[in-house]
Amino acid sequence: MTATRTMAAGQRWYAQRVLRVSAATLISATAELDNLARTARQSTEEYELIAAEKAEKERRNEDLDRDVASSGLTLARPNSMASRRGPHRGCAPRS
Repeated sequence: MTATRTMAAGQRWYAQRVLRVSAATLISATAELDNLARTARQSTEEYELIAAEKAEKERRNEDLDRDVASSGLTLARPNSMASRRGPHRGCAPRS
């Protein structure tokens, strides 16, 4: 009878140990999941803000393109203007 009780106590101790480790693992996984969900929400919010800014800038560019087209003016390309300006200030002319 004593051996049976000793064996039952050992099994109970082992089962409690397994349950404690499993509970700690579950708590850790839950905390990690919460962190990932928070990061995902923040990323989604940032993406939506940036997407809205991009859409607004694209709309503004289209408005400006329409304004330029209706004015009859043409826009000079920055690279073509740079080649006409000559050397930059502070640069010695080429020999």
